[in-house]
Amino acid sequence: MIEANIIIAISIVLFFLGTYGILTRKNFLIIFMCSEIIIAASTLNFLALSKDFVSYSFIIFSWIISIADTLIAVSLFIYLLKHNKTVDIDKFEKLKW
Repeated sequence: MIEANIIIAISIVLFFLGTYGILTRKNFLIIFMCSEIIIAASTLNFLALSKDFVSYSFIIFSWIISIADTLIAVSLFIYLLKHNKTVDIDKFEKLKW
């Protein structure tokens, strides 16, 4: 069985990889995938440290939130691609306040 320290180290690497991707990329789809990597890293961290049923129920709740996030992001992606013909973040003037 894999030790908790190794799983936590993998979770930290995934978290910083996702953060780096969000800060450096301009494509909407890649930014969304990096945010999903961050959510998966936090879920993996909870899984490594879980000992009881409450922790597992929190992990399931986190997966449900991730699915809802995916549905919203995909619908926004389809809308932006349909109306603007691009997914580059810098090209979206309509999204600015």
